Amino acid sequence: MKLAQPGSIVARYRLGVGLLYRKFQHIKKRIKSRHLPTTGFRDDLWKDGQEGQMYRHLYFHMACYLMGPLGWLLSWFIGLTDIKQASSGRLESASEVRDNIAGRECGRILTAYMKRRIDERTARAQLRRVLG
Repeated sequence: MKLAQPGSIVARYRLGVGLLYRKFQHIKKRIKSRHLPTTGFRDDLWKDGQEGQMYRHLYFHMACYLMGPLGWLLSWFIGLTDIKQASSGRLESASEVRDNIAGRECGRILTAYMKRRIDERTARAQLRRVLG
């Protein structure tokens, strides 16, 4: 919550870009995200072989929602691939779809907090409900 301080649209974009940068740094540096800790997260976000890769989905979809309507559209289009793979029976993709939904919801919560629509305590409680 320290990075998501209430402020202008620039602050939301900065946080969104920071989350995207983090995701792409993981990929660029070949960080094995499957080995990242999943303690404290809902089991359905990381099971079926998804493990720590849930972070990449969460970062991406949170970032998209922080960036507004164009980001929402991008999140939706990118999520279609996971939906298609999940419908073909790929278990890992079913977890990815849940990660995408959780990331979008977290993005909505952070946006509401940064727009001062909800207070920090409410935002924390809602994030815990979505992720834990």
